[in-house]
Amino acid sequence: MRVFLQAMVLTSLVSASALGQGAQSFVRGEEIPLDARRPEPGGGSVSAVRVPLRVHQGAGVSERELRETLADAERAFDLLVHRMGFAAPLPDGTRGGSPALDVYVVRALEGGDAVRVEPDALAYGEPWDRSPAVISLRAGLEPRARLRALTEGMAQASLWGSDARAPRAWRVGFAAAIAARALGEGASEEALERAAQDPGAGIFERPWSRPSVARPGAVTASPVAARSDERARGGAVFFDWLDARFDNGSFALWRGLATGAVGWTEGGASTLSDEPDVFDLLRRLLRSEQGGLDEFISDFAVVRGLTGSPGDRFDSVGWREGPSLAPRPLREVSYRQLPLWAQPETPLASTGAAYVSVDTRGLREGTMSVWFHGAPWRRWRVVAVRLDAFDRERGRAPSPPVNDGEWATAMELDSHDARVMFVIVNLGDERYDPEHVLPRDGLFALNVVLRNARNE
Repeated sequence: MRVFLQAMVLTSLVSASALGQGAQSFVRGEEIPLDARRPEPGGGSVSAVRVPLRVHQGAGVSERELRETLADAERAFDLLVHRMGFAAPLPDGTRGGSPALDVYVVRALEGGDAVRVEPDALAYGEPWDRSPAVISLRAGLEPRARLRALTEGMAQASLWGSDARAPRAWRVGFAAAIAARALGEGASEEALERAAQDPGAGIFERPWSRPSVARPGAVTASPVAARSDERARGGAVFFDWLDARFDNGSFALWRGLATGAVGWTEGGASTLSDEPDVFDLLRRLLRSEQGGLDEFISDFAVVRGLTGSPGDRFDSVGWREGPSLAPRPLREVSYRQLPLWAQPETPLASTGAAYVSVDTRGLREGTMSVWFHGAPWRRWRVVAVRLDAFDRERGRAPSPPVNDGEWATAMELDSHDARVMFVIVNLGDERYDPEHVLPRDGLFALNVVLRNARNE
C-alpha cells in the first residue's frame, strides 16, 4: 500500500511538471551558420605544401610555435584524411584568411578550451548542407596537447564539411573519438569527469551558444558554451562503443555516420532542416539488431556505468582506477540499509540515465526485489546488473521497454556478487531529436527490497 501511495504521489508530481513543460517552445534544427568572425592575425602566416592548409600567427605567438603548429596540423590532416579516410575539410574560397583551411593561433580561448572550430557559412552550390570551418588554437600548449587539439579541430572541420546539420555536441564528441583513435590515445579524463557529473542529460543535449570574437587575438564564448563543449567531448565513448560493437577496425561505420544523415535546407528557412537526423540514421542502422536503437542506448548506459573500473569495456578508457570517470550515482547504499526508495531531484532527459548501486559484500544469499515507477507517457528501460568484486558482470535482469510506467523483477544473489547496479534509462518518445532543447520531464522512483537474507 505504501508503494502504491508513493507511486500515486510521483505520478501527480510528474503530471504537474509535464503541464509546465507543455507551454514551452523548443528550437527545431540547428542554427544556419553565418560568416565566421575570425581572430585578427598579429603577424605572418605559413602555408602547407602538400595539403590545403594555412596557419596564421596571432599576437605574441613566436615564429617557432607557428611552424610547429603547421607541422602538427599537416600531420593531423594526414591522419584524418589519408589514414582514416574522412573527407578533407572544405576550402573557404575568398571568405577570409586564405582559400585553404585556416588555423589561427591565438593567445587565449575563453573557457580554457584548447581548440575551437566555427563554421564559415554554408557552402554554395552543394547538393546538401555543408560548411567550411575556421580553427582557432590556443597558443602555449605542450606539443602532445597541441597535436591532440589540432586533430580534434581538424576532425570537427571535416564533419562540418560533411554535414552542417549535425548537432554541435554530436560533432564535438565524434571529433574527440576520431582524434583519440587517430593518435592511439585514450579518451580525455577531464571530459569524462565533466560528462559524469550529469548522466541524466541527453547523450547529445545541446545547451550551447555561438562563440564570438571579442578582441583581437582571443576567441570568446559564453561559459555555458565552454562547459557544454567539454561535456560533449566526454561523449566520445558513445562512438567507441558503436565501433566496438559493429565495426571491424576499418572506420567504415564512422565514415558512414559522418555523411549518412545529410539533407538540404530550403531557402527562407529560419533554421537548418532537422530531418533526417543522426538518430534516424542510427535507428535504421540498428534495425536488424535485437532491441534496435533502444537496446543499444540501454547497453551503452550499462557500460558507461562501469567507466574507469576493472570492468570497463571502452577501448579508449580501460581501467584507470578512476571512479570519477563513471557517472555519478543517484544513490549508493549497503544491502544492510535496504529497503530503499530512490528518486531523482532532477528529472532525466531523453536518453539520459540514472544509477543506483547496492553493495552486497558480506551477503551469502538473498532475494532482491525491485519495483520501478516512471512517468507513464515516457518509454523506459531498467537494467539490474550483478557485479563481482572486480566490477565484472555476472548477470543482468533487463526490463522490456516500460511503456505504462510500471515494472518489477526479483533476482537471487549469492556470495560471489559484490554489488548490484540498477541502470534507469529514459527512452522518451523514441524520437531522440538532439536538434531540440530536450525537456527534462523523466521523473521516476525505484524501490529495492532484500528478502531471505543470510550473511556470511
